[in-house]
Amino acid sequence: MLKRLFDALIIVVLMAYVLIGAPLAPFHGDEATQIFMSRDYAYQFIEDNWTRVRFTDPPISPQEQHLRLLNGTVNKYLIGLAWHLAGFSLADLNEQWDWGADWDYNHSTNHAPSPDLLRTARIPSSLMLTLAVPVIFAIGWQLGGRPTAYLAAILFALHPALLLNGRRAMMEGSFILFSLCVVAAGLWFIKNSQRRASLIALGVSSGLAVASKHTAVFSVSAIFAGCWLYLYTALMRQPRLLILTFLRMYVAALIALGVFIALNPAWWSDPFGRVGDVLTLRTELLEGQTAAFGGYTERNEALDGWARFVFDGTPQYF
Repeated sequence: MLKRLFDALIIVVLMAYVLIGAPLAPFHGDEATQIFMSRDYAYQFIEDNWTRVRFTDPPISPQEQHLRLLNGTVNKYLIGLAWHLAGFSLADLNEQWDWGADWDYNHSTNHAPSPDLLRTARIPSSLMLTLAVPVIFAIGWQLGGRPTAYLAAILFALHPALLLNGRRAMMEGSFILFSLCVVAAGLWFIKNSQRRASLIALGVSSGLAVASKHTAVFSVSAIFAGCWLYLYTALMRQPRLLILTFLRMYVAALIALGVFIALNPAWWSDPFGRVGDVLTLRTELLEGQTAAFGGYTERNEALDGWARFVFDGTPQYF
């Protein structure tokens, strides 16, 4: 009993540490862009104008549609809910951060949020990061018992990069939380693959993770592959159970897809077409960043740069 109480105390202390430090995180221009994007919440749930958030050609607002396709949706909706509950309105929102201009220009031309709006917009992501603490504790417990759970939770709650970006009004908070939920659901599915709740949890958490940030598709794919390989090895001599397990994983994938599309109105009219649009926009963005900031021309240079950045580079934040 005392051990369980101490477990709970450690989790609560770590969660409080994560949440309390949110106002201390230095501002990032992407926060302004996420707040700008939260006007989609107003279009849908305040003005009931769903046409504004659906894909149109030509777009009603090229700027908004471009951001809508490139970014996740969970954080912007939560930011919208936060400022709505706090008494802000659509007129209080800033414009998108202009990366081609300097700090003074952005702050003097309404491309940066007010201090009160920024504090409010950080609440959802900070809460998501805070809720991730008990999730990673549970994952550690499943993998190695109490010692592993403590180590995982403490390392997570004290990790500078996670704290910095998860506390900001950006996509990382929900991305981290739901990615960890996918891991937890995957472990549950492996141990209880015949239970309907486990496949629902795997599907819903996967959909929320990818809807939070598109790059979650890689971790989600890895978890699905890991679940299948583990269960295939365990059930290969039981073909009937193996087929049922495959079908359950297929259902979980369909649930994930359904959750993702439900949270992305811009995809409703032509999901397959949007996949191509997103890949094109993402490629153009990466090419533009490479052209602006430079890139590696050879594989050896890239590997050397990675090694220097990871092992020799001076600690820094962005």
